[in-house]
Amino acid sequence: MQIGISLNFKTQTTDGKYYLRLFQEYVRFEPKLILVKTFGGKWKQYNWKPEKHLKIIEQCDENTCIIVGFNGGGEFNSSDTFSDAPHRSISITQSDKNIDLKEIDLGGDIKKTGFVSAYVYDADYEKVQSTKFANNLDGLGMSDEILSTIENTPYEIEHPTGFKIYDISHNPGRSELIGYTWLMPAWKMWFGPGFYHLVPKDRIVAFPDAFEINELEDDIIYVNLFEKAEDSWRKENMEKQWAWRNWLDFERLVEQYP
Repeated sequence: MQIGISLNFKTQTTDGKYYLRLFQEYVRFEPKLILVKTFGGKWKQYNWKPEKHLKIIEQCDENTCIIVGFNGGGEFNSSDTFSDAPHRSISITQSDKNIDLKEIDLGGDIKKTGFVSAYVYDADYEKVQSTKFANNLDGLGMSDEILSTIENTPYEIEHPTGFKIYDISHNPGRSELIGYTWLMPAWKMWFGPGFYHLVPKDRIVAFPDAFEINELEDDIIYVNLFEKAEDSWRKENMEKQWAWRNWLDFERLVEQYP
């Protein structure tokens, strides 16, 4: 299973020292390469050299995008999103064999200034639920349990390619990019003041079906939607994902904040 970590901030509120802290705290794979792009420039790729490239991460500013990768699927990414209201998105994906889920508690690592949302989730499940073109899932080694979640997803056959194109609006576990943040019904979620103009704080706290909801310090809400990340694909948890989407009115958010 691939584990995903996603953090979302208002632009111009994070810096390289914070990226480096997250990198050192949560990246457990051995990097092979780093890609760097400054505003208006082109991507430049380098073989990973920790002494040099950890300093590059630390010196990054809001005009720099970085991707640190490993051929086996691990990735650290920090960049601004393309939306009507862009935000700084920081994401980490890696095998659960590399990191213990018990190590991931973003509540203590959230940089409070400009914080909007954060998620920890089964990245394999999110990938399957969010992918429109079936051929993009070929060769990824997804489990039968996760692939079974799209068995009844409606699809069309594209002509003349013959590719199967899913209507992912029928998938509760899909992620969606809107202005200000990513949206997803994740295993664990944190929300801050930057999210509350999208959905009021009281509405989030009142959700009746979560495994756990707590109000933390610094005006942050923690939501544990269901008990185990590896059970994201189970029927009862997919029903919770639908309930969460409807409770926060994802459809309205997607339409109102493109």
